[in-house]
Amino acid sequence: MSALARAGCALYLPVVNRRPHSPLAFLRWRASLTTNRYGIMEPRWGRRFQGSQLDAVLVPVVGFDARGLRLGQGGGHYDRTFAFLSRKKHCKPLLIGLAFECQRVGKLPNDAHDVRLHAVLTEKRLYGPRRML
Repeated sequence: MSALARAGCALYLPVVNRRPHSPLAFLRWRASLTTNRYGIMEPRWGRRFQGSQLDAVLVPVVGFDARGLRLGQGGGHYDRTFAFLSRKKHCKPLLIGLAFECQRVGKLPNDAHDVRLHAVLTEKRLYGPRRML
């Protein structure tokens, strides 16, 4: 993150909203972080951005499949935040899952609210939108 910031990239980290079942907000990354109620470090203050205002998002992955479906931690935060991508084609942000090869699975269950990833990056390769596996 530091190298990207030095290269001039603006980096934003997710912040869990206090209201249950609301989308994530994103705050610009700065050195000052605090621990949220889930034990995850997040920015302490700043202007809040919506997911639709970002160009690309690196999404944590517990598991992924060839269709770009992702298994997360079960809170639905990313699916709620990026639900608008299911209703539109070719709009930002680009959702890139971060995973290890061992997290690739044959087929995950697919619910109507699941938002597909555009790509998945592992320690071995980048799985793109047409050839996930």
